[in-house]
Parts: sequence; C-alpha cells; structure tokens
Amino acid sequence: MIVTIQYKKFASNVGLVGITRILVTLRGFLLLPLITKILGGESYGMWILVIVTLTMLSYVFTLGLPFSLVRFMSGNKSNRVKKELFYSSFMIVLVASLIVSVALFFLAPMISSILFNDMTELVILMALVFPFYSINLLFLNYFRALLKMKLYSFGILFQNYVLVFMVYYFILNDLGLYESVFSILVTNVILFCILLVLIIKDIGITMPSFSRIKKLLNFGIPTIPSNFASWITNSGDRYLLAMYLGVGMVGVYSPAYMLGFMLSIFSAPLVFVLPSILSDMYDKNQKKEVRKYLSLSAKLVIFISIPALAGLALFSRDVLEIIATEAIASEGYLIVPIVGAGALFWGISAVYSQTIVLAKRTKLIGGISILVSLINLMLNIVLIPIFGMIGAAFATIGAFFILAAITVHYSKRFLRFKLDRSFLAKSIFSSIIMYLAINLLRSAIDVNIVILFGMIVLGILLYFGSMIMLKAGSLSMVRNVWKIFTSRS
Repeated sequence: MIVTIQYKKFASNVGLVGITRILVTLRGFLLLPLITKILGGESYGMWILVIVTLTMLSYVFTLGLPFSLVRFMSGNKSNRVKKELFYSSFMIVLVASLIVSVALFFLAPMISSILFNDMTELVILMALVFPFYSINLLFLNYFRALLKMKLYSFGILFQNYVLVFMVYYFILNDLGLYESVFSILVTNVILFCILLVLIIKDIGITMPSFSRIKKLLNFGIPTIPSNFASWITNSGDRYLLAMYLGVGMVGVYSPAYMLGFMLSIFSAPLVFVLPSILSDMYDKNQKKEVRKYLSLSAKLVIFISIPALAGLALFSRDVLEIIATEAIASEGYLIVPIVGAGALFWGISAVYSQTIVLAKRTKLIGGISILVSLINLMLNIVLIPIFGMIGAAFATIGAFFILAAITVHYSKRFLRFKLDRSFLAKSIFSSIIMYLAINLLRSAIDVNIVILFGMIVLGILLYFGSMIMLKAGSLSMVRNVWKIFTSRS
C-alpha cells in the first residue's frame, strides 16, 4: 500500500471522528447509571423518548439540507458559493424549525398524555430546544463538508459533555428529569452561539439570494424519507414498547440496545468521513481511488466488528450490571448480541450505500429505507406483543439484514468494489476461536471489573494472533495504518 497525503488525511479524519464517536457513546454510558439508579428506569425511559423525538424531528424538518451541504460544498473553494449554500440552507432550516416548535407547543398536552405520563412541561421544553437543535445540526455539517473535523469534533463533544456535566449537577443536587431536559436547551443555545461566530469568522455574513436552493432541496428532500425511515428502524421500537408495555420497559430495553448498537461506532466514522472525500474524487472520475477507499472501509468494518460482536455476546450481562442495575441486566442481556448483529449489518450497508450517494440516487436510498422501516415496523407490531423486548431486538436484526442485502444488490449497479471474502472467513474463524477460549476461562472464574477488563484484552490478543497465523494481513494492515498516521506529508 502506497502511503499518500490523501490517505493520511483520510485516516486522520477517520481516527478523529472515531475517537469523537467513542466519546459520544461514552456519554450515554455516563448518564445511564446516574439516571437509572437515582431517578429510576421510568425516568430513563422518558429521557430516551425526549432524545429520540428530537432526533426524529430534526431528520425530517431540516429537509435534508445538512447532507446537501456535505454533497455540494465539499471541494468547493469559492467563498461566494459557500456563503450562498450555507445561508440559504440556514434560513430555510430556521423557518421550518420555528414552525415545528410552535406546533409542539400547542400539541404539548396531547403528546405528553401519550408518551410522557402527562408531563406537559417536558414537551414544552422540547419545543424550545428544537430550533437550536436543528440549526446546530446544520452548523456541524458545515464543518464536516469542509473537512474541518477538529471543529466538528469540538462541537459534538461540547454538545455532549456540557450536557453530561449539567445533568450530573442537577441530579446530584436532588433535582429531576425536568431540569435534566432543561440542560439540553442550555447546551444547544450555547453551542449555537459558538458555532455561528466560528462560521461568520470563516465566510462572513450575507443575505442569501436562494439561487442554489432548488439544487439543495432537490438533493436533500428525497433523503427525508430515508432519514425518517432510518429513525423508525433505529428508534421507533421505543415508542411501540412504550405503548405496548409501558415507558418503564423502554428504560430496560434502551440500555441493552445502546450497548449492542455501540458496535456501530467502528463503522460510523468511516461512513461519516467518506462522503466528503469521495464526492470530489467521484466528480473528477477518479473511480479507481474511490474503489480503494470503499474496499479498505469494508475490510476495516469486518476486521473490528465481527470480534466485537463475539465480545458483546460474552460480556453483555456483566457490562449491564456495571453500567445500569442488576434488574436491567437480568432482563436485557440477551438483547445486546442480537442488536449488535444488527449493527454489523448496518455497517456493511452504510459502506455499500456510498456508491448510491455518489451517483446522486438519493431517491433510491429513500425507497430502500422506507421499505426496510415498514418491514421493521410490521415485525415490531407482530413480535413485541408476543415476545416483548426480545421481539423488538429480532425485528432490529431482521430489518438491518434486509437493508444490507438490498443495499449491496443495488450498489453494484453504480460502482463495484472488491470485498475480500477470504479475509471475512478468517475473521469469523478467529472470532469463534476467541469466543470459545474466553468463554471456557469465564466459566472457571468469578468475574469482576478487573478480570472483565483482563479477559477483554486477552480476547483481543487471541483474535489478532489468530488472524496473523492465518496470514490474513492483519499485521501489515496495522503497519500501514501506523505509517499513515506517523508519516510526514
């Protein structure tokens, strides 16, 4: 592998976003024990419903414009064009989010009676949060489009860890869920001010002519069904669990789901960085380079995610007992590896979907996502009343498997790239060896947090050693990654 400046920049961005994603995931695990152990599982369930509702609304009512910025601003060096693209998007998102905010305010009593145990003030707080939450999403994607990943990572970490600090402060001072949700408002208002100043400093300020808004909306609006459908697949089961089994069950299911889907942090950084890098290459007809990046991305997803899934199957109950409560662990540990397998399929589909995005076939992605979300919804409606939370978990893995299968099928129509099947087989075999060895050891000794950490490290060494013995190229992969990060440009 020839180390180039482009590869070094790609690896550096992936590494930075990867660390950021890990820290964002850690935020969830920092808040989980605090809320579940002090406020209770039901309050944690309502906290999760607040977060997933804000996410869902932002997916729909930003009109796909954050992603449009990434597609059309990447590689564009004209300050005038950047201003037009950004400020046109900003004005549209501002108006749309204010309309949604007003609607939430007037519908607060009805929404709270369905989802939040008649806590109308929580919905009113969401109405205040939403404009800032949506615009911050656009701001962060501005930095993503320009590959300013340090500023992007700063914004994400600020948004998450100022929130953690405030929630800890309120709960440890005997305040409750309302004040915790108020922390989301404060955090997003402060972040809005910081990011707006940084963007104005970068490109100045202007009144947009909206001359390019048609192109932005034509690309962005078709992604709304896809984004909404993805939200249904990822988070819609929380609403169905709340309606069928009560909001308290959401407080049990969500920690297990979060732990299982943590596996996606290994593929999410790649998927996040790839559009910004590949769009410029694809437009310049550098398809050979695009194939190299996609092949490497698929290989990295396989290399890390498969043994991580085996680890989740081994230690899900132990980890849940540490980060949540024994009751949550005993009810939710079986959900973790099932959702983890779904996250693996999601990672595969996310890499392959890049070819469809590059071809600007966002309507196709929307159609696939809608189909999969409908399948997921139907599976949840059928399985949750019969099997409870396990039914929701199986609906998740089923939906993501179908998503991966369809995405791989259609992606080959636009750009084919090599998936190393020998490497895949060796990774699966090495993961099985690791699982059997660590499970044998685990059955012989009592597990505490120190021993758990030691077994995780031993499992990593066993997997890596097996891959080297099978001549899977793991050692050369590590060497090349090391060169990418340490070589001088």
